[in-house]
Amino acid sequence: MKNRKKILLINTSFYPRIGGVENSLVHLISEYKKQGNEVTVVCGDVVDDTGYRYPKYGKMFDAEIIRFRMWPLKLYWLTCFFLLLRIQITNSFDAVVSRSHVTTILASLVGFKVVYLVPGIASLHEKAGNSSSSNLRVLYSNYLQKLAFRLSNRVCVFSGSMFDQVKRLSPGCSPTKVNAGCDSDRFQPRARDEELARELDISASDRVLLCVGRLNRMKSFEKAILVTSELPDDFKLLIVGSGPEESYLLSYAISLGVSDRVKLLGSSKTPERFYSLADFFLFTSIYEPFGQVLLEAAFSSVKVLALDDVYEGESVKTATKEIFEDTPNLVKYASTKSEFISLILEDWYAPASEFDKLRTRFSWGRLSSALLKQQ
Repeated sequence: MKNRKKILLINTSFYPRIGGVENSLVHLISEYKKQGNEVTVVCGDVVDDTGYRYPKYGKMFDAEIIRFRMWPLKLYWLTCFFLLLRIQITNSFDAVVSRSHVTTILASLVGFKVVYLVPGIASLHEKAGNSSSSNLRVLYSNYLQKLAFRLSNRVCVFSGSMFDQVKRLSPGCSPTKVNAGCDSDRFQPRARDEELARELDISASDRVLLCVGRLNRMKSFEKAILVTSELPDDFKLLIVGSGPEESYLLSYAISLGVSDRVKLLGSSKTPERFYSLADFFLFTSIYEPFGQVLLEAAFSSVKVLALDDVYEGESVKTATKEIFEDTPNLVKYASTKSEFISLILEDWYAPASEFDKLRTRFSWGRLSSALLKQQ
C-alpha cells in the first residue's frame, strides 16, 4: 500500500489488563489497521497481580506484540531499554506513540522521536491514591515526568485541565490538546439486557446505579456505596472493575448493611452490557485527567452524576466539566452526600440532542490521525 505506515505503540502494560490506557491502545491499533498501517506494540510481560508472564512475542488485534520482562525494583527499565534499542537498530517507524513516562524516556534515549500521550500527572495520581505518599516519592515522580516532557518530540493531552497540569509541572513544555475517542459501535443506546438483569437479580422495578473503573483509592467508590446505603431499597449499585480496594469495598458494603444491594462484579470485557441496565452513572473519582468511562456512559445515553470541584471538603481534580461543557444537561454535580442523594431521587431530563452532540466530538479515528500530525 502506497501510504502504509509503520507505527510503534509503547506502554508498561497492555491487554489483557483492562484500563483506560490499555483500552486506548487497543482502539488506536484498530484505527491504524483500518488505515492499512502496520502496528507493533511494546509492553511489559506482567499485566496484573497474578504475576503471570505473557510470551515475549505474540499477535493481538492484528498487531505484533513484543513484551519486555517486568523485573521488580525498577529493573524492568533495563529490559525495556535494551529491547527498544534492538528494535530501533533493526526497524524504522513512521510514528512512535507512548502512554507511560517511563517508556517515553527510554524510547527517546534510544533515538525514537516520541509522541507522549499523557495519561496523567504521576505525582497527582500517587497523592490522590495514597495520602501518605512521601515528598521524596512525589519529587522523584515529578522529575521523571518532566524528563519525559523534555525528551518527547511532541506532548499530547486530552483536556484543558491536563494541559494546565503539564504547564504547571513543566512551564517550558507546549502540549497539544487532542480529543479522546469512544467506540460508538460498542457504546450506544441499547435495549435493556434482560439476560444480564436476570443473572444479577435486577428486577424491572429496580433503579440501577453504575460505577466502572479500577478499584483503587482515586476512584473512591466507597462514596457511591455510602450514597446507596441511604437510598430506598429499590436502588441497586453495580461496580464493574477489579483492583486492590476490592476487599475493602466489600467489607464497607457489609458494614453499612447493603451488601445485598451492592454488587462488585470484577472487570469485564463487555462493559457495554452494564450500561444498558443503568439509570445513572456515578463518577466518584477524586483525580482523573480525563475519564474514558464518562464518554462510554454518555455514548450509551446514560446520565452522569459526578463530584463537584470540592466534595465534602475534599478537593476533586477531573476533566468532567470540560467534557460536558457543551452538553450541560447530561451531567449533574454534587458537593455533598445529601446533594448526591437528592439529585438521584429528583432525576432530571437529558435531551437526546445533547447525547448526539457529544458523540460527534469524540472519535478514535480523529485521535489516531491527530497523533500522526507533525508539530
